Amino acid sequence: MIFGIAAVLILLMIFSGVAVPLAFLGGSFFVAYMGLGSTGTFATNAFYILNSISMLAIPLFIVGGSLIERSGIANVLIRVADKMLHNVKGGLTATIPVVSCFFGALCGSALATANTLSTAMVPELEKKGYDKAYLAALIAASSPFGFMIPPNVNAIIFASVSSASVGALFMATIVPGLIWAGLYLIINRIIYIKYYHPEYAGKTVASVSACTEDNEPKEESEKNARETISRNRFFLELVVAVLMPIIVLGGIYGGIFTATEAGAITCLYGAIMGVVVYKKLSLVQLMGVFSKGVKDVSALVIMFPMTLIFSRLMTLNHIPELVAELMLGITNNCIGLILLIDLL
Repeated sequence: MIFGIAAVLILLMIFSGVAVPLAFLGGSFFVAYMGLGSTGTFATNAFYILNSISMLAIPLFIVGGSLIERSGIANVLIRVADKMLHNVKGGLTATIPVVSCFFGALCGSALATANTLSTAMVPELEKKGYDKAYLAALIAASSPFGFMIPPNVNAIIFASVSSASVGALFMATIVPGLIWAGLYLIINRIIYIKYYHPEYAGKTVASVSACTEDNEPKEESEKNARETISRNRFFLELVVAVLMPIIVLGGIYGGIFTATEAGAITCLYGAIMGVVVYKKLSLVQLMGVFSKGVKDVSALVIMFPMTLIFSRLMTLNHIPELVAELMLGITNNCIGLILLIDLL
């Protein structure tokens, strides 16, 4: 009963604008005040989660995702997906779920995936006559593939608080992730025509405002410059981009290195290839990527300890066991239990 009230209080604080970490900390203090825990363990529990070696993989993959985005690897993957689906009806928008799978396999970050797709694909597809709102919706729906296609940050977080195997969680999410992506491809094939207006192709605000010959858009000139890259150059860039998931995932599944070490290799690979092969990263830009990574990780470093304190209080008071008994009292069918867990 007390934990139910605490959960309601946490939700009310979040909906009223209180920061998520403070909301969970407030719920924890309420539980302790009601005599079901001690505030003396709060600092110990907070240190425990931050002292976990598996948690180090999260900032590494976040920075790795930014390096992949800035280095040029993501753009190569987008071009490959575009060529693969160019002759398929709805293929241009179908590249969004496909690239989300590629990118998710590299960084495991939905935010980095959405940011990359928005900046690299939306302007070009909008010029071809696709509705911007549809593109935004498809990107928002596809970017969480990074949660399913390993190495996914969510699996690392879950493993750190449940003592589960990171490698086993990675293996368990591949097939559902691919099924999810396949369903999006089917949905896109059915409904894309409603949001495709070829008669408006090339008539977006950006193109209309810069349609004179003496004021050619910078984006158009950059596109023409990219198209002059030789086949050998593109092949080299393609090999470099494809080797990355092979090295990272092959090393994890082959037992060569851990998920944390894979995150470090992702950062190192993205930085070296961005400077040496793609030549889109300078030392100053690298420092900017690392600085942004610190800011992104800082929010998680505050949130994880606060949420873990509350979950530890639940564990000490056997709340998970009570919930499990309640579910088994409703049904013992495996499918029914999975649906109840999803609902919870």
